[in-house]
Amino acid sequence: MDSEPPSRVWSLLAEEARTVGGGISIGLVCATAGRVLAADGVAVTLIASETAREIAGSTGALSRQLEELQFMLGEGPGLESFGTGAPALACDLRSATARWPVFTPAAAGLGVGAVFSFPLRFGAVAIGTLEAYRHEARELTEEEAGDAFVFADTAALLLLEPYQRGESGDPVDGAARLAQDYHIEVYQATGMLSVQLRTNLDDALARLRGYAFANDMRISAVAREILTGRLALGEGSTGA
Repeated sequence: MDSEPPSRVWSLLAEEARTVGGGISIGLVCATAGRVLAADGVAVTLIASETAREIAGSTGALSRQLEELQFMLGEGPGLESFGTGAPALACDLRSATARWPVFTPAAAGLGVGAVFSFPLRFGAVAIGTLEAYRHEARELTEEEAGDAFVFADTAALLLLEPYQRGESGDPVDGAARLAQDYHIEVYQATGMLSVQLRTNLDDALARLRGYAFANDMRISAVAREILTGRLALGEGSTGA
């Protein structure tokens, strides 16, 4: 990538920071990326694994809902992008059913027509994603795609800066520990459910996700109900 897109994006971020009277933050990156990419929403998510993730910033409720939906379902462009270390682009979400058979109709039902996910990278290691969506099914231009990479790289630098050193001395370890601190209720509820159902953690998490999806609840809300004793998921518990 030539030097023009980074310079342009960084100049835009610096100008926006001056306008709002603050520094360059994840929220500022999301807001500016939304305008530059002609997106209806943008979210930055820090990811340590498929089940350890936290939304670091977003432009609105729908952006956060799409990220939560992927965490609940265990599939979607963000997880694909994080897993492959390459962009996951769906300029027409209706044609992506084979890639994400459960996520696609759920996201389309929220009025999403296109989703573009770019990995946040530290060297060769992915630490999260920057994801943009549009209501209209339309592809990114070459310039927009180049700018999205710069926004993703900028977000990665911002996320890693406060956590440059983990216990191992690896900067990525610091980011991973940060992500693992989040969704703690989900992990606790998964462990409790694993004991109750006498099953492994993966199957317990699948049960928790299935209940959340079947009852149109956030996975964190289901976890809280389990931890407080208001909900017990025995065999065959999928409904309310």
